[in-house]
Amino acid sequence: MGFTSEDNGYVIVAGDRAMRFEMTYVFLTNDGGKSWQQVGDTSKITNMLVNGAAFSTDKIGFISFISAGNIPYPTMKYTENKGETWQDVKLPLPKDYEGIFLRALSPKFEGASGELLVDQGENGDYGKGKVARFLTKDYGLTWVFDDIVTIDDVE
Repeated sequence: MGFTSEDNGYVIVAGDRAMRFEMTYVFLTNDGGKSWQQVGDTSKITNMLVNGAAFSTDKIGFISFISAGNIPYPTMKYTENKGETWQDVKLPLPKDYEGIFLRALSPKFEGASGELLVDQGENGDYGKGKVARFLTKDYGLTWVFDDIVTIDDVE
C-alpha cells in the first residue's frame, strides 16, 4: 500500500496462494483512502507470487513476481493506465548477471526518479547481500543498470 499524492493511493492484494501461485488484485483511491476501486487483476496474465509493488504516479505502477522455473531474469509487470492492462518490464541486466539477479523488489520513487533493487532469490550465492541496482528518471518507464551493490549500502 502506498500513496503517490495526498489523494491518490494504491493497494495490492494477493491471496489464495497454493503451490507458488496466487491471485493478485489492484485497488486505487483518489480520495485519500476513503474509498477504493478495484482496477486491475494481474491474475489474468500471471499467477506467480508477488514480491513487491509500487506506483510512481496515479497511473504508472509496477508489480514484481517471484520467477518460476528457469527464467534467467526478473519478472516484473507495469501499467500506464491505472492497472487496466499490464506489460513486461524489460530490465537491461548485463549478460554476465543473467541467472544471478532474479527477483525484483519494490521500486522506490521520489518524483520521477526511482531506484529498483533486484536480489538473487532464495538460492543466490553470488555474494552475501549483493543486489543489482537500476535507476530511472521517468517514473519507471525506462530503467538503466547502475551497479552491483550490497543491500546494506542502500537501505
